[in-house]
Amino acid sequence: MIKKVDYYKNSKIYKEGISVSIQTLNAEDRIKRLLDAIKKEEHDEIIICDHNSNDKTVEIAKSYTDKIIVLDKSIGRDRSVITSSKRTFKYMFSIETDQFFDPGIITKLKEKLIESEDLLISGQLIIKNPNSYLEKFMQHYYYLNNQQRFPGTPFLTYTEFYKNFLDEFNNIADGGGYDTSVIDIFLKNKIPYQIANIHCKTMDKAQNCKC
Repeated sequence: MIKKVDYYKNSKIYKEGISVSIQTLNAEDRIKRLLDAIKKEEHDEIIICDHNSNDKTVEIAKSYTDKIIVLDKSIGRDRSVITSSKRTFKYMFSIETDQFFDPGIITKLKEKLIESEDLLISGQLIIKNPNSYLEKFMQHYYYLNNQQRFPGTPFLTYTEFYKNFLDEFNNIADGGGYDTSVIDIFLKNKIPYQIANIHCKTMDKAQNCKC
């Protein structure tokens, strides 16, 4: 059951610190750059959940962390539940392999979360000149008048809250509808969140930041 914000702020169930969660699939062309950037950020562990990549993604990731989960078919809520069980720290930061950020993003999101009455703080994902169907959809769905309407990666939240969230809402859609299903649950249940003025950008295949 999801509890009040003050409960998660004061809870001692998890150790003080930050777990970084990254979902991967055939990301050998960009995972190193992301992990190099993460290593310079405030964090205490990195957890990789790989979806059975057939390139060198996992091999590269092993140079940065020994917490790597390789799944065959688990998607959507299943992957989140499995990854959630591996986290050991109070805060969790989630980011995609095709995203890049300015230095200090994790600390800034954590500070925003601690000083707020929200359960999740999302950064703003900048998508300029979308070159794929997915990015075009994201720009159409997430944005209104160039303002991001809904939370998405990268985000930082309380590890215990996210576990409670997954336990309580076990009807989250799988596959391509997972993110929109999570957003729908947040809105319908009035779960407090904030979209902070902290930017993250998508990268192209050459690993260039689309600023």
